[in-house]
Amino acid sequence: MNTERWRHSICGFVLCCLTACTAVDLCPETDHPHMATITAEFDWGGEEADKPARMNLFAARRPNTWRINGVADTETGEVTAIERQEDGTETTVPFRMRGGEYTLFSINDYDGVTIDNLETFLTDPRASADTLFLRLMETPREELPELRGVNLPDFNPGYRYVPNIGRVFYSLDRGIQITTGQEEVLHIAPIPISQSITIRFNIRTIGDVVVDSLIAEMSGICGRMNIADAYLDTTELYRIIFRPTIEQTEPDLLTCTANFHALGIIPSPVDSYLNGSGILQVAIYAGSGNKKKIFHAGNNPRQDLLDADLTEKREDGRTYMKQTDPVEITLSGELVIDATHIVDQDDDNFDTWFDNDTNIDVDV
Repeated sequence: MNTERWRHSICGFVLCCLTACTAVDLCPETDHPHMATITAEFDWGGEEADKPARMNLFAARRPNTWRINGVADTETGEVTAIERQEDGTETTVPFRMRGGEYTLFSINDYDGVTIDNLETFLTDPRASADTLFLRLMETPREELPELRGVNLPDFNPGYRYVPNIGRVFYSLDRGIQITTGQEEVLHIAPIPISQSITIRFNIRTIGDVVVDSLIAEMSGICGRMNIADAYLDTTELYRIIFRPTIEQTEPDLLTCTANFHALGIIPSPVDSYLNGSGILQVAIYAGSGNKKKIFHAGNNPRQDLLDADLTEKREDGRTYMKQTDPVEITLSGELVIDATHIVDQDDDNFDTWFDNDTNIDVDV
């Protein structure tokens, strides 16, 4: 799905925030309500299985710059907001909107996701929507559940980790009319804007080899996206860690499959690099008889990522997601594990996972 519709429609939201006037309530709220209590109904358009638990709602009233932010429960439709008290404490209250015409956009509220510059946007009339960035929060390596109790070497130390957040959804609606003194229902139809990426690769076993489990990571993950213009901040890239599933497809062949969601992956600049951006690193826990060993493998799927057409750089110098349809990448070549390497416990446990005629440039 092309993101062009999203980028064009958000322009209306930005424009509606450029004019300002003062809103004055002329009579007490108890005598003549100036607010409407809000609930939400969601239409996921066939994406129900991937829907998030919560959605952030942002509303801007026209023609002035009164703005409000709330969080909607996607199951119950309840919408709440955070209200700051006079003593400086915060409390959760029902989401209420003043009467008038609004532009509304929504985006996921996930653990591990934050929105940069949100407070400024909500409180400063001069701040426009193009200052808002969706950002994946960094996770220290020692806090990753996949690595808890595991001592693995880090072959790509220049990239910090971000969570696999699942699908990111977005919606924009203009011309929403709110009438005060009653409950209003917002009808919201979010669309997915993140990329669902499935990676498959094969492990060929020689001799009596049992593969117990895998840990894999992909680098070159974009961790920050501009909400208004849909461009990716590529000044700093990250990596995602995950555990692929293992299926015995032939007596001596295992097919490994992993799925994760990303805001874009930037491929390696050179086919021969084995660390840096766009590199898949895998740790394989294997055994033969009563011997155990961890194998480390690296793959540079540069051409596969380019063929997947995930991102594009445009004339303005920015990088954009080119499409958000699910992508499947099957890596060429096989990772080979020989039982004799486990039994003999030799030191050669890093596999370059390339064809024999490929020059490898490893800098660990």
